[in-house]
Amino acid sequence: MDWIQTAGAGTQLPENNIKIAVFGIGGAGNNIIDDMLRMHPELQTANVQFFALNTDLQHLKTKRYVQNKAVIQFEESKGLGVGGDPQKGAVLAHHFLEQFHKLSDSFDFCILVAGFGKGTGTGATPVFSKFLSNKGVLNLSIVSYPAMCEGLKAREKAAKGLERLNQATDSFMLFRNDRCTDGIYQLANVAIVKTIKNIIELINLPLQQNIDFEDIRSFFKKPAQRLENEANLFRVTNTFTFSFDAHNTIEHFSHKLKNFEYEGFFDHKVEGAQKVILKVLVNQGLYPLDLTQIQEIIWAKIDNHNLEVQLGVDFTDANPSVQLFFLMEKKQAVSSDFIQKPAFISVKEVNQKPAKPFQVLNDLKELGLKYVKQQTGFNY
Repeated sequence: MDWIQTAGAGTQLPENNIKIAVFGIGGAGNNIIDDMLRMHPELQTANVQFFALNTDLQHLKTKRYVQNKAVIQFEESKGLGVGGDPQKGAVLAHHFLEQFHKLSDSFDFCILVAGFGKGTGTGATPVFSKFLSNKGVLNLSIVSYPAMCEGLKAREKAAKGLERLNQATDSFMLFRNDRCTDGIYQLANVAIVKTIKNIIELINLPLQQNIDFEDIRSFFKKPAQRLENEANLFRVTNTFTFSFDAHNTIEHFSHKLKNFEYEGFFDHKVEGAQKVILKVLVNQGLYPLDLTQIQEIIWAKIDNHNLEVQLGVDFTDANPSVQLFFLMEKKQAVSSDFIQKPAFISVKEVNQKPAKPFQVLNDLKELGLKYVKQQTGFNY
């Protein structure tokens, strides 16, 4: 056991060594993990490790920043991929379990990141998640769901994969590629990277009013015993962040949270959530915060009198901020109320009428060009 000396007290305390592993599974998962280490190399430490796993050796070799790489293969597969077949991905994952055990054995919390709709991520992620759950290792899956333009077949594969994943994982976050426009999926990667970074920091950076690892375990962990009517519910999580300054006031916070479903990449409404982790970083000299007012805004949005709240508070020299993690139980893996418009479109512009497939494709292209023009100033 590691010990730290307490100054002037002559006593020793055991050092907190929570170990976290982040596994990027399949092509999309590999891309996200590589992007994460490109943007935040400081996150990889002795206690936080990143892994890229893939059946496609050729793609795996293109990842420059992640150092821990492994090919999910078995004899005749030869690292050539699975041709978009989730069943083949699952079979190879089962053959890979002995190696996965060695990779994951020393970790307390595992985050699995994958794109659903093709072969490796869709097939292998539920296998690895179930293996971790059977060992009692806390695990969270962050997965993406295909956009309409990726085809109905991909969506069918993803939906079946989510059903298998829900039976295996403690909880999952679902990102919808529908929220991206004209195939600008790099925006999704950035959002997922930010989410993983926030989770790692929530665990590793102590607060004055702290949220300890057992608080986090109780938040994400699937109950050992569930009622019969709860057995098939999907345990999904969402996350929301907001930074305060002279131009981003408590009124703006309230507006953004009220319009959460229109301004985020993750699926599912948060009304009726059972649990919330609320992390507040305070700088009263820069922007005074009223915690009671913040909590009232959150409760009004969620509208659940039985809401469980884990509150963490600390001081910062930077802009004050709020981070929220929501946990809900839903009847569907993917919310039925499809929202076409991305975050840069105002709520008033959202068209609630169902669109024809070709209309959606044209809308996606138009909105993608509008976004690029807005971000770069370049006129097409």
